[in-house]
Amino acid sequence: MVFAAGQKHRVLFDMEGRDRVKPLINRASKMRRLPPLNALRAFEVAARTGSFTRAASELSVSLGAVSRHISHLEDVLGIKLFERRHRAVHLTVAGKAYAAAISAAFADVERATLRARESEQPVRIRAFPNFVFRWLMPRVAAFRTQFPDIPVQFVAAEEAPLLESEPVDLSVHIHLPFQSNLNYERLFPLAIIPVCTASTAEKLGGVDGPADLRKAVLLRSAVRRDDWRRWFAGAGCAASSGRSDIELANSSHAYEAAIEGRGIAMTQREHARDDLASGRLVSPWPYALETGEAYYVAARKSVPSNVARFRDWMLASAR
Repeated sequence: MVFAAGQKHRVLFDMEGRDRVKPLINRASKMRRLPPLNALRAFEVAARTGSFTRAASELSVSLGAVSRHISHLEDVLGIKLFERRHRAVHLTVAGKAYAAAISAAFADVERATLRARESEQPVRIRAFPNFVFRWLMPRVAAFRTQFPDIPVQFVAAEEAPLLESEPVDLSVHIHLPFQSNLNYERLFPLAIIPVCTASTAEKLGGVDGPADLRKAVLLRSAVRRDDWRRWFAGAGCAASSGRSDIELANSSHAYEAAIEGRGIAMTQREHARDDLASGRLVSPWPYALETGEAYYVAARKSVPSNVARFRDWMLASAR
């Protein structure tokens, strides 16, 4: 065989003198061969609505523009997409098949566009201060590793209803009645334990039972005033007199005071796991009272994919 290369084609001569022409593989041949996108959009809307007039209205163009787009598309494809009758149009068999494929393609583009936009939008979550600082923030680095393009914003606040107008995507709840317009997922049960520094525990001179904790300054949360009484009752002894106790604005403040060595705080077990594991805090009498309550994460019925990913990550982390 003999090969000869022309500028635009490679010609192959066989021994009998016949030739076969093959186009050169060039940059242009690798480009996608798509019909005009405006024509595709006009066809998709006309096929979906069953009317050139309604398509023109949806696209905010003239009826003539829709008709020209579809005629041009038919010329490009070399097939008839619509049967045009008096004041009515009907998809041909080929038109129906093409419309189904085009509709699916536009839906894919729409979903991809939404995902691209959502990836830049922060997930905004509101939760109790202690929940944010003691449970969420130590773990969120794992989420950022898995989803580096999804920013997260925290709002540390006490429990409140999630309003439609509120710029919050997720909220954490314990007490509030469930709202019918929200979906709730259970994170973990609420169990409370006493915590303090090792030096605070040593000052008690040994702890032989839960009653010995009454010798220390007990740090109370104004938001959860009843926790110490309930814990002592569950542990089988009377509550402290409260004369030397200190009440702080919320559980987060009480927890910080315990870290500073001001006394013993009552806290949610899950919040203290990291500090107990590191030795920053100890539990002088490690009895955990299951309160019968639980933490829930709430979201609106329909949420963007970035919010759904963060909620699913929270649930997996809680498990």
